[in-house]
Amino acid sequence: MKWLAIVSVLLVAACTHPGPQPVADAAWTQSVKVGGAPTDKARIYAFDGKILRDLSFDTRNPFPSDVVVNGVMVGKIAHGECIAFDVAPGIYQFPYTEPPFTRTVHAGEAIYLSYDIRQGVGAAFGLLGAMTNPYTKVLTEHSDGPALVQEMTVVLPNPDAISRLRPMGSP
Repeated sequence: MKWLAIVSVLLVAACTHPGPQPVADAAWTQSVKVGGAPTDKARIYAFDGKILRDLSFDTRNPFPSDVVVNGVMVGKIAHGECIAFDVAPGIYQFPYTEPPFTRTVHAGEAIYLSYDIRQGVGAAFGLLGAMTNPYTKVLTEHSDGPALVQEMTVVLPNPDAISRLRPMGSP
């Protein structure tokens, strides 16, 4: 009976929300909300997106997402959060989607990516319909990024991860 209690605790722990990311200070938050990028680097903005439905309306994506770039776990974003980080110009791959989203970034360029989920039309037919037509993950690039992140909480990336992040094909 003791093992049942241990297994139950482990199952509940596995279903909980990840720990919160550290929140950015006022200066970095302001920089993120103004938008743009430094002249010698590119800035990548990643934020929670929407559940895109084939029928009628879209809602916010309530599921936390891992922000992984070129195999490096940069951080996590949850509902209402945005993470921004500077990278050297080059090619970057985001394995959130299948196949992975790949993008070349240039010095001085800012890109805004929302982590969305597309729910198939089968979900309109209940659990069985959702099982036959499951969701897919979608990264959406936005040209109106600064406007989209205004109301979001800016969280910090993992500094050790950022120091290891390199463009694809570089040493």
